[in-house]
Parts: sequence; structure tokens; C-alpha cells
Amino acid sequence: MATVSATPGTLNVIVKQGQAVSQLLDFSISLVGYTFSAEIVSAVTYATVSALTVTAVDLATGQVNVGLSAASAANVAAGTYLWRLVWTPAAGNARTALEGIWEVTR
Repeated sequence: MATVSATPGTLNVIVKQGQAVSQLLDFSISLVGYTFSAEIVSAVTYATVSALTVTAVDLATGQVNVGLSAASAANVAAGTYLWRLVWTPAAGNARTALEGIWEVTR
């Protein structure tokens, strides 16, 4: 019997305050037709602290880049947050594909 898992992957991020972040993610599946969103959220209230930029690199092979500019990163205070990448297939429901801890150090 096959097993299907809808559990998001985990990627923890540690950055210095004000430091730009750019990470290539390779899911090794076609992501053609998908839309994406990503954000840093409060670990206490789950309120959005900052949006992350998701850029298609090669959707046919499953590559996207997730980033945060230095200007946006400067507005995120030192502390521990959560982050998540949500994808939505052309004909389907949105789901969290990747999540983790986003730690900002001084």
C-alpha cells in the first residue's frame, strides 16, 4: 500500500539583522502552473512580520528562489520567528510546502 504525505518540509534559517537572504530551492518536480507565497510570521501571534519574495528560476524542473532584501530584513527585529512557503497548483488547494524557524541575530 502506498503512503501519501502532505507534511511540509523543514528549512530553518539563521541570519544577521539587516542581511539580505537568497536561497535556491529545488523540489525536483514540475511546478509549472503553480503560484507561490512566502512570509515570516510571529511565533506568538502568527501575524505576518515580512513577506518574502518567491521568484521562479526553472519551474519545469522545480526550482524557485526565496529571498528577502537587505532593506526589508532591516525591518525585522532580532528574535525568533516562523516562516513558510505556500504553493498552489493550477487546479488545487494551497498548502504549505516548506516551513521552519527564522532566527534573526544582532
